Amino acid sequence: MQQREENLAEEKRKLELAKLKLHADFEELERERKALEEEENEINGFNGQMMKDQTELGRQSLYLQKMAADLKKQVEQAQMELEGLQKNEKKDDQKCQKMIASQQIRVDKLCELMNLMNNEILSTENDVIQMELAALDHKKLVEEAENFKQQIDLRRMKAINKKNQLLELSSQRNAKMSKMEASFDSVKKRLIDAQTERDRLNKIMAQCEARENELNERKDDLNQRQKNLEQKQKDRIQLQQNIRDELEQRQRDLAEHPIDPNFDLHTLEEEVIKEETELSEKVAQFEAKNNQTLSALNEKKEKLTQDIENIKGHINGGKSLEDLMKELKEAQAECSNSKKIMETRQREIEELREKVLSEADISNKNKEIQLESRRIITLEREVNNLQSKVQVDEEAIENDEEAFNETRNEIESETKMIALKEEASNKMLFLYKGQLEQATERYKNLVQQIEKYNANF
Repeated sequence: MQQREENLAEEKRKLELAKLKLHADFEELERERKALEEEENEINGFNGQMMKDQTELGRQSLYLQKMAADLKKQVEQAQMELEGLQKNEKKDDQKCQKMIASQQIRVDKLCELMNLMNNEILSTENDVIQMELAALDHKKLVEEAENFKQQIDLRRMKAINKKNQLLELSSQRNAKMSKMEASFDSVKKRLIDAQTERDRLNKIMAQCEARENELNERKDDLNQRQKNLEQKQKDRIQLQQNIRDELEQRQRDLAEHPIDPNFDLHTLEEEVIKEETELSEKVAQFEAKNNQTLSALNEKKEKLTQDIENIKGHINGGKSLEDLMKELKEAQAECSNSKKIMETRQREIEELREKVLSEADISNKNKEIQLESRRIITLEREVNNLQSKVQVDEEAIENDEEAFNETRNEIESETKMIALKEEASNKMLFLYKGQLEQATERYKNLVQQIEKYNANF
């Protein structure tokens, strides 16, 4: 990019030098034109003076011709007078001879003067002819000068047009260079924006990874809770087995040691009935609440099935629907076991009615029933706590799923935006490169035209 800027600056400098050279050539043409105008003015002045001299020579030639004609008439008249004197009868007279000699001398001088006049006329005519020839040559020179002036004017007009074209091309090139620089700055700014956007997306990806790690931690916590629940279920099963063993042992003890016949069975039956009624009410309440819980869980089951199946692909190793169903079945199994225990207790009470029990055994049995009721209540609370925890986990999973989906959508949108921006940046760079190549080609052509123009000059 720095190399392109340096190339543009170098081309701009060369273009400025060519422009200065063109201005110098234009000024040189202007000086030549002014010198040609001065020479033309001098030629016009010389031409006018020549015309005046030619006119003056013509006048002198006419004057000399007139004088030659007068002189010729005088010579003819003198010759006629001389011939008359020669034909005179008194030509032998001395006076007549002097007159003839004088007339002869006069005629000779007139002839000599006429010859001189003719020579002067011939010289003047030669000068006039020479001046006419010089005038023709001067006219040719003037025509050549006019032609040269027209050529100079034509070259000047071409130079002006060339200068205007060069100025226009220079202005267009400067505008294009400014536009290209602005486009370059815009592309550079977009590149910076794209880099900033990329950094922002990297931060978002880091946040998503942190969120995913948090979800994995929650998943591990949920798995640990599931293991703890399974362990508790095993402990309860073992406790129930121990209770059964203890009841069987007590039954064997009762068989070995019968109850005193004097024991008030009616009072015991009333107390047992009362305890049974209370226990039945508690069992009924527990069953009603358990049924409500089971119906609510069954209603949520269908709703959570699809949601949990959707997030199974996004959360690696998350608790599946089968695990939740397993917990619900275990909870239901606990409730069934509790019911079975209550039924067992009820059958034991019926068996006790048939037998005569001791007061101590009945007290122990009541205590066991109370303990079992407490265990049932505790189990119910544990089931409720488990249900609340499951519900909280489901809500957390749903929130995490929504946040994950939103983050994923945002990442996809940002990725598409970055891809579009990168594509636009590549297109702008390609366009800028093409424009730069075109500008370089036009500059080379312009340099060639300037060189041709300089060669022509």
